[in-house]
Amino acid sequence: MRTIERKLTIPFVLWTLLALGLGFLLRYHNLDVRPFHHDESLHATYGLYYYTDAKNLFYHYDPMLHGPLLYNLLPWSYHFFGVSKWSARLLTMLFSLVPLIAPLFFRQKLGNRRTVEIILLLALSPSLIYWGRFLRHDLLMLAFTCTLVISTVLIHDWSRQLLFWCSLGLAFCVKENSYVHALLILIFLIYEYIISTKRSVEPYLSRIFPWFSSAPIPLFFGIVLAIASCAYFYSAGFVYPEGILDGLYRKSLSYWVQQHHQERISGPFSYSFLFLSWYEIPLLFLMVIYYIHNFFSSTLKTKFTYLLVILLGVLTHWGMEHHFSREFLSTWLKLKIPLDAYLFWIFLISGIGFTTKHLLDRRQDLALLSYSFFSLLFTYSYLGEKVPWLTMYFIVVGYIYFWIYIRQLIGRWPSSIAMVIFLSVNILLAIQINFLDSHQAQELISQVHTSKSYEDLSNSLAQELEQTHSSILALDSNTWPLTWFLYGKEGYVFNPDVSDASNYQHVLVDLPDLEWEQKLSSTHAREIIPLRYWWWPDFEKMNFKNYFWYLFTREGWNPNGQKFISHYYLRPTIEQ
Repeated sequence: MRTIERKLTIPFVLWTLLALGLGFLLRYHNLDVRPFHHDESLHATYGLYYYTDAKNLFYHYDPMLHGPLLYNLLPWSYHFFGVSKWSARLLTMLFSLVPLIAPLFFRQKLGNRRTVEIILLLALSPSLIYWGRFLRHDLLMLAFTCTLVISTVLIHDWSRQLLFWCSLGLAFCVKENSYVHALLILIFLIYEYIISTKRSVEPYLSRIFPWFSSAPIPLFFGIVLAIASCAYFYSAGFVYPEGILDGLYRKSLSYWVQQHHQERISGPFSYSFLFLSWYEIPLLFLMVIYYIHNFFSSTLKTKFTYLLVILLGVLTHWGMEHHFSREFLSTWLKLKIPLDAYLFWIFLISGIGFTTKHLLDRRQDLALLSYSFFSLLFTYSYLGEKVPWLTMYFIVVGYIYFWIYIRQLIGRWPSSIAMVIFLSVNILLAIQINFLDSHQAQELISQVHTSKSYEDLSNSLAQELEQTHSSILALDSNTWPLTWFLYGKEGYVFNPDVSDASNYQHVLVDLPDLEWEQKLSSTHAREIIPLRYWWWPDFEKMNFKNYFWYLFTREGWNPNGQKFISHYYLRPTIEQ
């Protein structure tokens, strides 16, 4: 058996720097070129409110906009780098590098080669690159989750306790899914404790308690730091105390439970898997090999478990087709299309089965990775509101888990060939998605894309306001992302009670606009501008042909959606 290289060698350092450098460049290059997404403009502007007037325009916690930390950090980016799309995205881009650095802290366990390989897989992941260039809370959440895991391998009490509790406290200041992650971790620790004690293996809980109990002073300061950070950010520096309880439970939990049942952005249970398979082809391939190997290497008893999963899928599919318990299957299990009936049972039983198998084999590290991947994949597939950025959590864990498993299975040289193929596929897909077709209508990756034409119009209006005494009236859907470009500029008005709009040099309204056409046609010229595009798959009509056609061509099987606005601009007066 070949020994695992763990010494800090020059080749390892060079390969690590290359991997991290590629990850950084692909996230940094042309960071501000892609038009601002609707959500990005919201986040950037709320950070701008805080930056321009922290005393009066501080962030009042709103669960729809998530936790306060992002809006507290953005003003620092604006302060050091100026107010721009680039500086807004730079903040989350830097946080997106943390998952790439995290494997280095586990080098002694992984070995040099596997550490570099995992960093490369994460660095060149097409969707992780896309979200690393996107202004969202999830980049912060993912970073603090990584630092929390890193804290568990630190030796010194003070560094371990402070990093652990600081990461935990700040994670709760980022987004409400911190509750989901905390619950999933608790379930694993309890289950792992039950299995490990029966196998006479020291469980994680038995290791965790000594870490804390042996260092009471660092523990105390760590807990105080976590509580203080949550209280400080949710209360906007202790000037808005209501925000503490709002963020703790009063608004946060009730709002997102309601959103789960409301399904504002409704999609099938298989949505997350489809997203993963369209944007992370190497990860999908690793999963397929993983299942095939486990089936053929398993005992006869385990093979019957595979057959049971298929049988449950067939029965559930039959129930959906014959409207048997349709309300239960659709509303409570979130099963909408035939594929859901099979993936529901595959993910659920896989998570339990493979995690248990690793625990029985005394491989707690693989059990934790297996549980993390399948529990996150199942949870975010089950949640009612389907959004693509939630996939980044299980994509990170998936690359780590499946590569460790498959690499150990196939050996060094076959894994080297596979790695070259995987990285080639990922970098080509990453370039296409992030630089060539980053805002094309039928890219599902961010669901909605602001048009380049609308952003060009926004920039020209911003320049006009700075150079002249112009006036701009924005109504209906034009508030975002337009407000980001025009905020704080005199002459910009949005959504007022307008009796006469003819005095404004520019008026932006939604289509159709027959009423405004009658009011403004005599004084203003008109142009039609695309505001945003989107493509939401008609999942009911998806089949194997449509699935693979979109995979290779990025052409959807149903038309994309689009929204246009009317831009009225005052006709110049001609002096006689």
